[in-house]
Amino acid sequence: MTEGISKEYLENSIKTITEVSGIDETSRSLMLIVFNDLLKRCYELDPWIPIDENTPRNQDILITDKSKRKYIGRLFSSGIWCTQGKLDFIPTHYKLLQEDPKEKI
Repeated sequence: MTEGISKEYLENSIKTITEVSGIDETSRSLMLIVFNDLLKRCYELDPWIPIDENTPRNQDILITDKSKRKYIGRLFSSGIWCTQGKLDFIPTHYKLLQEDPKEKI
């Protein structure tokens, strides 16, 4: 499971800290330092990864191409792609698929 706090949430929190009354200036300054530091550390939790020599082989992955079409595909050790029968599909990026749920559905 991918979890995180959005950049937008942190930006709104910073805005609230600067506008709310009843906070002494020392506390406000410390909170702003912490929230701004967290904001600088934000990164995409599940980014698209360019297809390259490190692309996983012999396992299903989510793939996309320049037109943003998405398929489940597999790159075999031989370098041949299997993409749900789409012969014209040339993937540019991939994401690993999440693990199946642990509990029975």
